[in-house]
Amino acid sequence: MDSKLISIKNGANPALFSVCRSLILLFALLSGCTEAAIPGKIHQIWIGDKLPEYLHIISQSFKKVKGWEYNLWRATQNNFFEQNGKIIRHTWTESGYSTKEYYIGELFDNEYSTILAILERHKTSKDNHLASLGDTLRYRIIYDFGGFYFDMKFELLKPEELSDLITQSIYNLITANEFAFSSSQKGYLSNGFFAAEPDHPALSKMLSSIHSLEAKIAYSKVDIFGPGFFLKEIESWFRSAAPDQQLGWLMLPHSKIYPYIDWAPREEDFSSDTTLAETALKLREAGYDSCVAEADPQYKFPQMYLKEMRYLTVNGTSGLFYLFPCIKYPDAIAIDHFDYGSSWNSHNRYAGKHR
Repeated sequence: MDSKLISIKNGANPALFSVCRSLILLFALLSGCTEAAIPGKIHQIWIGDKLPEYLHIISQSFKKVKGWEYNLWRATQNNFFEQNGKIIRHTWTESGYSTKEYYIGELFDNEYSTILAILERHKTSKDNHLASLGDTLRYRIIYDFGGFYFDMKFELLKPEELSDLITQSIYNLITANEFAFSSSQKGYLSNGFFAAEPDHPALSKMLSSIHSLEAKIAYSKVDIFGPGFFLKEIESWFRSAAPDQQLGWLMLPHSKIYPYIDWAPREEDFSSDTTLAETALKLREAGYDSCVAEADPQYKFPQMYLKEMRYLTVNGTSGLFYLFPCIKYPDAIAIDHFDYGSSWNSHNRYAGKHR
């Protein structure tokens, strides 16, 4: 059982916790308070035309949380430039499927000029700045509606345990970091997954800061509103929050949400000839940890995905199978399929020392 007080940076220590399912349920029962601060809603965002098939496949896992709603927000880049452009909220619940249209200029009223600045920067830059668009949208959506945000490359492994996270009403903000070691957590907090109650003050600070940074977008880096910004704003809220409010921040260990990034760098690994990209690849490698799982027979992954995953055949059985990380992290709630998936199965391509 992974139980640590994770220090993100000086002065910011989220709540001491142990994500043990039985304990969370016991605490909720003994306290007599099971009304969730964070609503049972999952939000994902796709800006573009057709959703790639492999993303459609793994997104189905989020529809398995009993009693929750799953929301997929969809629009194209052109919709943001249209006078009455809309973003569509596709919602699945146990009772059925529905859609609702929102005018972009109304839902993202305070951020709209910032969004346009991001898209203009994307047009003129050689780099992809659409991540900044996604960052802005996710903060507003969770602030307005509450719930859990997951990047599109996430797959949910344990619906019941995700549901258990909101049975303790004390928690109104939940985060997790990709890195297992404290040295790389300084100045960085992953925002590919997080959860919050509606109107959370940390998200309010983020939205205010986004507007104030609009003038810098024209010459900004691609991650101006990404993990560094995410941490800075949460820290700012944390330092000014009352003690009882601070206890509402639950920091999950990386093994719960990002289970296969488990490579701890040595000082010599950061030599001058080691590029950031190479280091990032090493961080996404989790050694020799795999089980065999059966693939859904109605789908075939695109070629880009197959390069990483590779279907297997199992003697004496029909169907297709693939390797899956399961031995070292049996308690993972979800995983993030970096680089189109199966980065845990690519250890032969990367160098590194493993724990």
